[in-house]
Amino acid sequence: PSQRANAYILKANLKNADGLMLYLQGGPGFGAPTPMVDCGLTKGSSWAGAALDDYPRIVLMDQRGTGRSTPVTKQSLERKFPDLFSMDGTGNDDHTTEISKDMLSDNVKDALEKATNYMASLRADNIVQDAEEIRDALLVPSEAVQDDEPRPWGAALGQSFGGFCMMTYLSQVAH
Repeated sequence: PSQRANAYILKANLKNADGLMLYLQGGPGFGAPTPMVDCGLTKGSSWAGAALDDYPRIVLMDQRGTGRSTPVTKQSLERKFPDLFSMDGTGNDDHTTEISKDMLSDNVKDALEKATNYMASLRADNIVQDAEEIRDALLVPSEAVQDDEPRPWGAALGQSFGGFCMMTYLSQVAH
């Protein structure tokens, strides 16, 4: 994959991101539908058609916690942190001793701390940082560009949580 990415960067030879539009979908916690499904690409037929009229490339970023980037659901958290839900259903049954409840409780606390750290990585500020790194990765390395001008996206669009991320973007990135 990295060879394909490097080949694309060389072929596209993008010195700035003026012709790129960033699209951030909704989420986190579920996979958003692909925005191109049943979407006309002719001018005026959809947002994508209108965008492609002004921006020849749209970057559909599958940001953290959405789509194929591990949507956050109870099931995905159970797989990633099995002890997080280990006390579900332990109630007051006679088969669970106080010692095993204490051990379960410690395991749950540990899993809760790990899950909290994981969930914190899905914050909008981290997604903004990812988008900046993706933009930089798509462009010809800045050493090959003569000026030190910022190279911002040509445009950016966010839907639902993606819109919230765009607001964070605007507050964090000067360009």
